[in-house]
Amino acid sequence: MDWLMENWKLLSSPVICAFIGWLTNYLAVKMLFRPRRPVNLLGLKVQGVFPRRQKALAENLGRMIEKNLINHDDLRRALNTPEFQQVFRDAVIAKIGGFLDKLVGENPMLAIFINEQVRTKVGELLLAEVAGIIPEILATAADKLREYLNFSELVRDKVEKFDSERIEELLLDVMRKEFGFIEFVGGALGFVIGLVQAAIFYF
Repeated sequence: MDWLMENWKLLSSPVICAFIGWLTNYLAVKMLFRPRRPVNLLGLKVQGVFPRRQKALAENLGRMIEKNLINHDDLRRALNTPEFQQVFRDAVIAKIGGFLDKLVGENPMLAIFINEQVRTKVGELLLAEVAGIIPEILATAADKLREYLNFSELVRDKVEKFDSERIEELLLDVMRKEFGFIEFVGGALGFVIGLVQAAIFYF
């Protein structure tokens, strides 16, 4: 007991260093997001890393996504897949069939000329025609999308408009465990440093 009383400072050193290490990393993680608006502190303007760099982050993220994740070439390849073209072809044929049904329904006299046999023949002709022009239509659509849709600008504009609180929520949802691990490592390293320090002073 007397030994504990005499050496309480040495024993408390690892605990204090662990707390300081954890607190330092905890504050470092928080300062990624806080303060959300600039604050003057002793003549220095202090703001969280993400709120301060939101525009640069948005621009870099937009370029990175368009370069490495999704771009117009990916979109063109998706439009050119046989599966998508088949779905598009079926949708066009269904719309044409619906139009013919509506036309005959609204004009009973046409039913005399557009019977089931005629409609089947018209459908086969349209199917053959549509099958030939579908790739051309989709290629034109892909070119127009390249002209009117800029992935980089789209991502940049959306990220720039994010509220700082929303950015914090998104990143914490994705990286909560990683941030927690950073705080834990700070505490663990502080504890080890405290042990080493206590050992040096003791011996």
